[in-house]
Amino acid sequence: MLFVRLRNKQDKKRIIETIGHELLHLICADLFESNKLGYAGREGMIDALILQNNLSKLFPRYEKQSIGKVRPKLLKIVLG
Repeated sequence: MLFVRLRNKQDKKRIIETIGHELLHLICADLFESNKLGYAGREGMIDALILQNNLSKLFPRYEKQSIGKVRPKLLKIVLG
């Protein structure tokens, strides 16, 4: 089950990006857990997955989160 909080008009405008972001968290959960990623690591990896491949075409208004940290080696493995 996925809950999306819509608090204002901006949230409503970005609902597709938010759902895509959260679905990637679910898809990558086991990988991130096995690599012991904390909150900042998980957020950074999701941002990188969206912004550094064709997903950015699906989510053209996606905005990177300021807290994110990327593990370049892990990202390279995920992106293949």
